[in-house]
Amino acid sequence: MTELKIGDRAETLDSRGQIAFSEVIMFLDYNPGLSGVLYYVITTNEPYSRLAVTGSHLLFTKDCYSSTSDLTVKYAKLMNIGDCIMITQGSKLVSAKIEKIRLERKKGAIAPLTVNGNIIVDGVAASCYAKIDNQELAHLAFSPVRFIYTYASGVLNTHSIKQNGQHWYVRLLLQINSFLRVADLI
Repeated sequence: MTELKIGDRAETLDSRGQIAFSEVIMFLDYNPGLSGVLYYVITTNEPYSRLAVTGSHLLFTKDCYSSTSDLTVKYAKLMNIGDCIMITQGSKLVSAKIEKIRLERKKGAIAPLTVNGNIIVDGVAASCYAKIDNQELAHLAFSPVRFIYTYASGVLNTHSIKQNGQHWYVRLLLQINSFLRVADLI
């Protein structure tokens, strides 16, 4: 993740749940030097995947036993052994049952935002958003960012200022939510 830059194209899911590529438009959080961050290391075996993610990040999941269930999101810290997460297998997205979850302290916190609002990390489909368990609401809240990035990217200061920590727009949304209580946050 530390190599990822604004303007890079990252593997994501499109609006139909198909694997696609989407531009990184900002970092919601960028603090690669932060030490002692608690990560959930989630492993699947069939097919194999391993992802280290903070507990407040959302992962795409679906019912393991239904071929027709829709994708939903769930906080990583609420995942259980036996839950299914969505991973890539070749050019397809498939569900894989979680076999192991362990906690590990690591260095760094990096959360890129793509145009699609999600990203595939180490083969696992994850939301770009954290702290809110509603993918659609979070994506809607960042609509102005997508608009500004497309038509007036200088306003976001995404290229000229070295970011360390949460982006100012994230802090603004959190402040607004603290007054209006639009969403429950963890």
